[in-house]
Amino acid sequence: MVHPLPKGEGWGEGEGTVRMSTKPGQSNSARRNISYLVNSYLVNLHFHANLTYSAFMTPPKLTRVARMMRKHDMWAEKLVWSWLRDRRFSEYEFRRQHPFGLHVLDFFCIEAKLDIEVDGFQHGFPKSREKDAERDAWLEARGVRVMRYWNSHLRREKQAIRDAIWIALQQRAPHPLPYYCRPMHQAARKLDEG
Repeated sequence: MVHPLPKGEGWGEGEGTVRMSTKPGQSNSARRNISYLVNSYLVNLHFHANLTYSAFMTPPKLTRVARMMRKHDMWAEKLVWSWLRDRRFSEYEFRRQHPFGLHVLDFFCIEAKLDIEVDGFQHGFPKSREKDAERDAWLEARGVRVMRYWNSHLRREKQAIRDAIWIALQQRAPHPLPYYCRPMHQAARKLDEG
């Protein structure tokens, strides 16, 4: 059940409203649907903030919000997902736009409890940075490590970012190197060829 906010809170241009930009080929009605869904979710959080949810209990409508976010991801999210999907990162399983408590995590590895966030320019404003810091502290209290990367750095520093993700995964939940990366495999292959 959605309770209306007091006039001027959350539905107009005020605080608590999420504005969505139109992507090429995306209709205004699709943008309005996403905005409505996210804003209605924020309204529910506003009135049900006194309820506590466990880390694995998903509030109503959050699953729908996560599904909509998966359908309308940005170029940076597509790039990172191309690295992490289908257990491509040394058999680590990642989930995209994964609901966790009251939040939706961009890329989440359950085994390592690692959250990778891809941030656009809107995360640079002071209020957004404060909210992100609160969210990160909440996740850290539940054992989830958060790694944040700016969209603009993803194209220039691909290898450095992938290396940092790999190191964090290995520290939290070590996996053996794939057989083709092991020194013994390379030495055996040279003996077979020579």
